[in-house]
Amino acid sequence: MEMTLGETGLDWGSIAEWIAIAVNLILGASVFVLGHRTHQLTEQATARDSKAQSDQDTQQLREGRLLLVLFRPEVGLFRMRLEEAAKFVTPGEALDEFSKAVDPAFIGIVNGLALTSIFSKQHRLHILPDAQAVALVGIAGNILPLREMMNIVVAQEGDVRKKAGAKFHEELVSMIRRAKNVEEFCEAAKHSFKAEKR
Repeated sequence: MEMTLGETGLDWGSIAEWIAIAVNLILGASVFVLGHRTHQLTEQATARDSKAQSDQDTQQLREGRLLLVLFRPEVGLFRMRLEEAAKFVTPGEALDEFSKAVDPAFIGIVNGLALTSIFSKQHRLHILPDAQAVALVGIAGNILPLREMMNIVVAQEGDVRKKAGAKFHEELVSMIRRAKNVEEFCEAAKHSFKAEKR
């Protein structure tokens, strides 16, 4: 039985369709507005995250440069100590003397080699560029092997000590070269701060 009202008779089926259309239009508009707002919020969050990452990168770069400035004096002293040790085993007269008797000062210099600040900050070296971190770890990591090599050289006698001393000299020269490289990029970091102040 169909419901009608008076002579005109309302078609409830037709009204229901119009109501459904209106409800669907309202829902569609709501979904559009909600989607647009979600997109805006996502864009804002992405921009915020990007700025936070940029700020973090800037802070890490600054910390890395500060670490290099901190390491510079110690690396310079380390290089000078290596140069002192190398004088004892330089081919020629010094190496001849070394083959006869080992100066206790030589042993003291090599045993005293240290890069304390690099070891104490090794947990932060990952913020440096790879080449710089590898160079720092390379010189710091060679201290113990250098001492062990020195102990082997000193335990030898005569011509064997002379040959081993010559090899040790080559190792010291290599370490000096690497230490100079580290000094250079540490010095560059120091100068980058001076350039910022201008």
